[in-house]
Amino acid sequence: MTHKGLQDYSAAQLAALTSVLGTARIPVYEAGNTEPKLITVDELLASTGGLLDNNNTFTGNNDFTGDFSLDGTAVTATAEELNKLDDSLQTEDITVAGAIAIDKTNTNLDATAGTFAATLDVCPIDMIGKIKTIRMEVDNGDVTLALTNIQGGTAATTATFANVGEELILIGSAGGKWTVVKEFGVTLS
Repeated sequence: MTHKGLQDYSAAQLAALTSVLGTARIPVYEAGNTEPKLITVDELLASTGGLLDNNNTFTGNNDFTGDFSLDGTAVTATAEELNKLDDSLQTEDITVAGAIAIDKTNTNLDATAGTFAATLDVCPIDMIGKIKTIRMEVDNGDVTLALTNIQGGTAATTATFANVGEELILIGSAGGKWTVVKEFGVTLS
């Protein structure tokens, strides 16, 4: 006999299982338990207040709105924080002299307009342990990066990106520094 859980039913199937008597039952698991509590589809769809209480009694409100946290405080996040794995939101293109973003994980250097210099500020606390890549995407002149807030690798003070594909891989470190993990073709001097 095959057992089906709530996750095994589509919305249409759940709607089809509802009845005045609510006789179709679906297992709902409480965290840490291996035995499900069987509830009717009508209980699942029509109840208010939460899925299961501490007594394994179904009390459900299934709209999942409101604040969710383990300690009762509200959880908030910006769209950028929620999309940290979306490369398009974590990538910037630098085309002129200036600062490289310290909160983006990927920086593309575009020297279409010619040679320029870039800077990288101190590593913020929320980037500690995170990888940052700086890569030459378009070459029509060299891009130099002052290594003021970068440690490791060699005792260099400047990184020069001269060709497409050259890349500097950094990891955010404590003390406001970025640590060199690897460089590919970048000239450190």
